[in-house]
Amino acid sequence: MDKDFLLEQDIGYFQVDREHRIRLGARFQLLQEAAIQHYRILAHNREEEGKSWFLNRLAMRFMRYPKFEETVRIETWISCFSGFKAFREFCIHSNGQTIGQASTVWLYVDLDKKKIAKVPEEIVDPIPTRPNDCFYEGLDRLKLPQVAEGASQTSVSLRYSDFDHHQHVNSAAYLDFLQTGLCRQNQNTHPRELKINFAKEIPRTTESIEVRLEGAGDGMVFSVEASDEVSAYGQVSG
Repeated sequence: MDKDFLLEQDIGYFQVDREHRIRLGARFQLLQEAAIQHYRILAHNREEEGKSWFLNRLAMRFMRYPKFEETVRIETWISCFSGFKAFREFCIHSNGQTIGQASTVWLYVDLDKKKIAKVPEEIVDPIPTRPNDCFYEGLDRLKLPQVAEGASQTSVSLRYSDFDHHQHVNSAAYLDFLQTGLCRQNQNTHPRELKINFAKEIPRTTESIEVRLEGAGDGMVFSVEASDEVSAYGQVSG
């Protein structure tokens, strides 16, 4: 069983922005697709009834944003399992060069009890890992700054397409929210580095969210909030 998985895809017109560069949300969707396909192979297409994986943390670095019709190769592997967590890595290649890297932390969730659960040994034991080969070490311990009161904010309406089959706002949609907020507040919409912590799900009945931004060094600290509660927060730079 291979430790690594490769997904190759041409960047489509529906994935790019006004500059013909891939959107933040679409970029993460490629990572998400590679992760799902790889895990289904590793788990022999067996789904644990009432259980699922949810993204908890993400750190990405972009050497550049691929453009329309460019062919990219997404390499992914699991670096380790730990209790109720899985750590997955990504590397994005184009024309023989590395153009992006990402580290992620996923939580194993009992959907019926609505709480995290320990990953069963029968899932973990057969799956090969590639440890000590991580873009961002210690991501699960990273302390991200919070946006201060009075920070600039942008209201963004939720769309039918933002929700996935778990009836949750998909992680990729949060990055679309962020990029919309950056644009409307005249900030850099193509940051080189991004770190985000997903803190609380956005309720299904929510009609709009707020993106709050605050300058920090060469970047921005941000939060995505629903009904005055922080659903995700992080920082972008470069």
